[in-house]
Amino acid sequence: MGSIIKKGKKFAIRYDLPGSTREDRKQKYISGFSSRPEAKRALEKIEAKISLGLIKKEFLTTVNDVVDRWYHEHVLVKLAPTSIDFYENYINNYIKEKIGQKLLHDLKTGTFTQFYNGLIKEGASNSTIDKLHRTLRAAFYYCYNQEYISTRYIDRVKVEKYHVKELIDRENYWSPEIIAKAFPLLADSPIYFHAFLAVNLALRAEETAALHINDLYFEKGYITVRHAVKRIYGKEEIEGRYIRKLNHNTILKYTKSEKTRILPMTQTVKSYLKQYLTDLAQQMVLKGYIHQYDGFLSVKDNGELISERQVSKRWAIDMKRLMEIDSSIPKITFHGLRHSCASYLAYKGVDMKTIQEILGHSDITITSEIYTHLDLKKKLEALEKLEE
Repeated sequence: MGSIIKKGKKFAIRYDLPGSTREDRKQKYISGFSSRPEAKRALEKIEAKISLGLIKKEFLTTVNDVVDRWYHEHVLVKLAPTSIDFYENYINNYIKEKIGQKLLHDLKTGTFTQFYNGLIKEGASNSTIDKLHRTLRAAFYYCYNQEYISTRYIDRVKVEKYHVKELIDRENYWSPEIIAKAFPLLADSPIYFHAFLAVNLALRAEETAALHINDLYFEKGYITVRHAVKRIYGKEEIEGRYIRKLNHNTILKYTKSEKTRILPMTQTVKSYLKQYLTDLAQQMVLKGYIHQYDGFLSVKDNGELISERQVSKRWAIDMKRLMEIDSSIPKITFHGLRHSCASYLAYKGVDMKTIQEILGHSDITITSEIYTHLDLKKKLEALEKLEE
């Protein structure tokens, strides 16, 4: 049986899950319907699924059950190898043995609080707690949305939010005013090309290092981001799939998400890239130019490839020089230029789904968490207007 509930201007539905009894009642609640008829149609579909056995009785009983189901159905299937490694670390080292055997029906408000506090006493950092919390939340949200469990449980956590990543990124970006001040000072940098694309298209260093002439479509007005460059050292084992070796210590691989992103060229980006290609063509005819990497755009004046590691190292030098010239320019990482682009988009009201697609994040929660501080900034500015 189900019911429709009015919540302000919206409507919600609530229904009993299969196997629910008066003594052990399990319900699911879905909100956000614009009208009563819309909510009624949704409820009728769910009741039909239940009658046909398409929504089954809840059978996940422990935290490990939830995490394992999410890991095998979502993480392994949809996420990039680096993300899989990230989640495997927290599942194997923290969740399985320390909280995994907890029964779902025994989870209480303090269960996760005690878990996190116990890890802190053992020496875990706030960053570790933050990432662990995000791992658990992703698992519970997935299983709830797939109707494997009737409650998200993780919503019961009443602990300090350890959004260390957010706090770091709060300082790790430049405002448009700082960008306008800093970029003219970077004009002579050998990685200006990389910095320009990072701040205008939110590209990662490894993505700018892999850009090829075949990725530019001037007539259609877009760029394809398909590959990444990674530098390897010594006998380091190459993990996962890669396309080919560019030299003895550099490989061309797929992007972090292993998906191609198509990004439109603004007029500014289009003009810059055309001039960049003109300058590059003039360099290529000079004596001593190395033609091994012809077609790649991330090259020095002599044609040598600039890897993502070299971008990061050079950025540290450029950052130091900028701060010596103008102390009002805050220090950020090269990755902070990507955050600068995304932060400005969020500040101008671009929806998170669009920003997620531009950034190439596999999970929108990563995008929304990183830039939560911008929502707070906009709200503060709105409230301050009341005092004018």
